[in-house]
Amino acid sequence: VAEQAELLAGSEFVVGVHGAALANLVFAPPGTPVLELMPANMRARMYGRLSLATGLRYDMVMGREPLPPQPIHITQLDADLVIDVDDLAARVDAWLPA
Repeated sequence: VAEQAELLAGSEFVVGVHGAALANLVFAPPGTPVLELMPANMRARMYGRLSLATGLRYDMVMGREPLPPQPIHITQLDADLVIDVDDLAARVDAWLPA
């Protein structure tokens, strides 16, 4: 835990796939930009709320992978995460100093 805390405490920018590792955002300095990569079949908002509560700058890039066929209701499906690289790059560039 100490190593994870130290790593996040020194972060200038955090990009991560939605998952339990993002709970370590509590160690990031206030104002740190956080960009969460969210699978298309998931709509969890916990790390956005955590970022807001701890003073982090949060944004999300939603995956573009195919959704499971309806009427299947699965919040977590073992599938690839497909991210638009141009969208990701534009969001990162928007937060980097000029």
